[in-house]
Amino acid sequence: MGNEVTIRFRPSFREAFLSGQKITTARMEKRGEPGDWFEAFGVRAVLLYVSQVPLQHVADCWHMEGCKSRLDFVQVWIEIHPGRGFDEGLMVWLHRFRKLGVSDRQVDEVVQPRRGTW
Repeated sequence: MGNEVTIRFRPSFREAFLSGQKITTARMEKRGEPGDWFEAFGVRAVLLYVSQVPLQHVADCWHMEGCKSRLDFVQVWIEIHPGRGFDEGLMVWLHRFRKLGVSDRQVDEVVQPRRGTW
């Protein structure tokens, strides 16, 4: 199993996270590696994919960020990063994750699936 990492979300993303709509988060800094896990809103999640991508890519996948539209994503980004604003070419760290139950074993199976399960 990977390491526990800290990834915090705005309270307004609670419903999208818990419903499974929010499955990515873009950050200025890398928050972990695939296999690392975090807890948000009382639920454990595991990082599946971490890569640098242009902010435009994230905005184009706004639904995976738990937003209502591309414009909603842009507005949220600007609120969180008021000094930086929204620059489509800015390289950000995209973290793709999956919610899990409470079992630590599930984390291991997502990151290192048993032979023949893919």
